[in-house]
Amino acid sequence: MRSFPFASTAQGLHYAITIFQPSETIRLTTDFEDATLGGRLFEAAGAVNITNIVYAADGFATSADVQISSTVGGSIRPGLAARGLLDGLPITVEAFDPRHPESGTFDMVPGATIGSVAESTNGAIVLAVQGRLALMKSPMCQVYSSMCRARLGDSRCRVPISVDLVARGQAYVLKDNMKLQANGKWGASQAWVKKLEGGSYNDIVYECTTAGTSHATVAPTYPTVIGSTVTDGTAVFTARQAWLVAATGQALDFFNIQLDADPSVTPSILGNIIPQTGELTNTRIPIKAYDEGTRIVTLWQPFAPSNFPAATEFLIHPGCDRTMATCRDVFDNIKNMRAEPYAPNSDLVTGRA
Repeated sequence: MRSFPFASTAQGLHYAITIFQPSETIRLTTDFEDATLGGRLFEAAGAVNITNIVYAADGFATSADVQISSTVGGSIRPGLAARGLLDGLPITVEAFDPRHPESGTFDMVPGATIGSVAESTNGAIVLAVQGRLALMKSPMCQVYSSMCRARLGDSRCRVPISVDLVARGQAYVLKDNMKLQANGKWGASQAWVKKLEGGSYNDIVYECTTAGTSHATVAPTYPTVIGSTVTDGTAVFTARQAWLVAATGQALDFFNIQLDADPSVTPSILGNIIPQTGELTNTRIPIKAYDEGTRIVTLWQPFAPSNFPAATEFLIHPGCDRTMATCRDVFDNIKNMRAEPYAPNSDLVTGRA
């Protein structure tokens, strides 16, 4: 049985909310002023509230709703929820005593994730926070499918979309020997690295082609010509074309972005274009189409053209439709495909000769 860390005389408890995004962590509080808890600053964003708390038989919460009012320039921006950028993210809802923050916090819904998300036209967002019990309503193991169950670039897919900087004294393996996690590294970062050379990543990643450990203190100069190699400690790396590449451009209207030059990798449907400057920095925006003749990226959803003025910097990568053909022919990654494309479908199982 869990116990509250607060004194029996505590009054006016508030909540500290943490949303763990891939690119940043959002911390908000229902209090009227910012709160510092365990060295972490929680922003009093206003109009943040906890409602519809559901309790189990043991008296502890299993789910709740978090209500947030989005603000331009704030941690929760208008459109963030409507574009699906909060779906499925880990979240914590912790109660605390604002008069005695040193008492610590109490996790209201342990192991919580964000379930359904709703955003109204006036920017009001409701996040359905679901605890561990909600997982019992979903499949607890992998199910057969002809389409890949991994996401492009995740720790199961292992296509090197986004990889870590090369680390000192780090063991690296060949790409065919990657595991889900090894040597403190997840996915592709076990065999692939990136490195700044001349102030740029040069649209290059480096594949470990001789397994070993990078030098503990000395970082050699990495080549910027594709196919060239470098020895770092006992490991050897070979320069390869990156999938995630740099580009600049500007919005033509709500749905189209004109690139200034052809990127070194051609964007495609289901890929992402990711602004690196402005209010939408690091927001992954899905690509609907790309015209190589005009260098125009078409988006699925509208964005205000003012978000992407001239010379806006982007990162961009192609998409994956999760089919065997794309995995094999485009990404050369059939070994890591999480699907059963040759499993009989329902017609073959139930049909008769």
